[in-house]
Amino acid sequence: MWILKICVHRCTNPSDIILLDFLYKVVKEVLAKREVEKIISNLKISKFSVLIDKSTDITRNKLMCVLVKYVSPNNGQVLTQLLESVSLDAKDCSASKLFESFKNLLIEKEIPITNIVGLACDNASVMTECNNSFAQYLKSEVPLLITLNCICHSSALVASKACKQLPSTCENLIRNIHSYISGSSKRCAILREFEEFFNVESNKLLKLCNTRWLILQKCVARILENWEILKNYFIVAVVEDKLQTAEIILDNLNNNKIKAYFLFLKYVLNFFNNFV
Repeated sequence: MWILKICVHRCTNPSDIILLDFLYKVVKEVLAKREVEKIISNLKISKFSVLIDKSTDITRNKLMCVLVKYVSPNNGQVLTQLLESVSLDAKDCSASKLFESFKNLLIEKEIPITNIVGLACDNASVMTECNNSFAQYLKSEVPLLITLNCICHSSALVASKACKQLPSTCENLIRNIHSYISGSSKRCAILREFEEFFNVESNKLLKLCNTRWLILQKCVARILENWEILKNYFIVAVVEDKLQTAEIILDNLNNNKIKAYFLFLKYVLNFFNNFV
């Protein structure tokens, strides 16, 4: 549906705009409503699990995405469908408020909360903490609720804990290289010149982010792909920029032990990425 919306804004031909606008309204006002009605009627007579996750759209509005998984009473197929994206108050996303919004959604659609048998969510404390969490509020309504934490998040937490046993130099090197180069358009342009000189495909340096659980392996692999280019870049940077940060990065890039750690991380973290 959002594709149609984009097309409406980008079209210049008046007849095309009218057609796309009509199709958008048909999808939104007819097809989508009919599909939601079918989902609701199925959930009223079926046991189902809910998959809950929070998100932020491009306008910075907080949303709670509610997916449902159940066995179709019509053909016996296992279906996973979006029930609703619920708008949240960004100033208060506490467990009680999340559950209140979720429960109001079910009441509005006349879906019995007792039909829920399972909950799947990430490991955020607001969702799964022993006390005062979304899962606990739901369990008060559904005592036999089965809770399944996100295996992607769990796997990433295992990898993160294990990586803390390695020298912090590895993680610091990834962060320092990215902040040193990506923070300046001039330095990015100079790096591209090095890539062209060495006849290597230009690849954007990845930022290590705590909330993107499986990014570490990709960051490590990208640094290794550009290891020699980065060494040559920082040889010049040390002379021209005369900054201690550049000297530290160059020392790390010249350290074979650190490179060995990077090679190990690239190999072992790939298993975690493939696992999920």
